[in-house]
Amino acid sequence: KEPKDRPLPNMKSFISGPMDDLVKVVMVDEFFKRKFKDLLFQAKEMGERTFPSRWRIRDLEGDKKLALLVDSKCTRAVAYCLRSKSRHENRAVWINEFTVSAMHRGKGLGLALLRWVIDRCTEE
Repeated sequence: KEPKDRPLPNMKSFISGPMDDLVKVVMVDEFFKRKFKDLLFQAKEMGERTFPSRWRIRDLEGDKKLALLVDSKCTRAVAYCLRSKSRHENRAVWINEFTVSAMHRGKGLGLALLRWVIDRCTEE
């Protein structure tokens, strides 16, 4: 099973300013934790700079998934969205944490990532 590396749809329409070749969203779940370990640690550090982060890499199991916005070479994480599905019938999705790195804020990347996550949740 291959990771779901997908480019953001219509990325230019979401972003004001240079895109810094941020072209991929990587969905990380329990099957792909090892492959993206370095990016996961970057995301964790980014979150801890913003607020006391409570998620752990080992928590990415079951319904918890992490959407990472990364550069085109998949070497640098610049934003993430940690989400989980509700166990209730309404199938709600909870956004547990959402962070954009300080140097990439104000470019529309957070909005683009949020729209991407919403699109994926709608597909599921």
